[in-house]
Amino acid sequence: VQELRHNIDLLLKDNVTELETMVELGCQFYVKALVPDTSRICIDVGLGFHLEMTLPEAQDFLVKKEELLLQGLERKKSKTASVKADIHEALHLIDLMMQVQSGKKPWLASCDESLIKSFAD
Repeated sequence: VQELRHNIDLLLKDNVTELETMVELGCQFYVKALVPDTSRICIDVGLGFHLEMTLPEAQDFLVKKEELLLQGLERKKSKTASVKADIHEALHLIDLMMQVQSGKKPWLASCDESLIKSFAD
């Protein structure tokens, strides 16, 4: 998205009306292409749909699309952090269970000795 925005900025800044470029057909096979009118561009808006827009319209659309993508990225980062914390907690609990199975009492390790004795009396 950023690269496309940058290219549109260059087209507008340099007032390019015609463009010669290389287009990939697939499998790293390129052909020359001539764009006779650069005033409009087709933008992939998602779900397989493309819209023809003027360059300023495309710039506005891409700013909004980038914001939306960044918001989705932040949600995914947050979810990933939550899952990571859950995994860490589960590993800690498994470790405690293994210690209990081996006869240790890990929950008493952090207690004060006098407190433990007070319960024994």
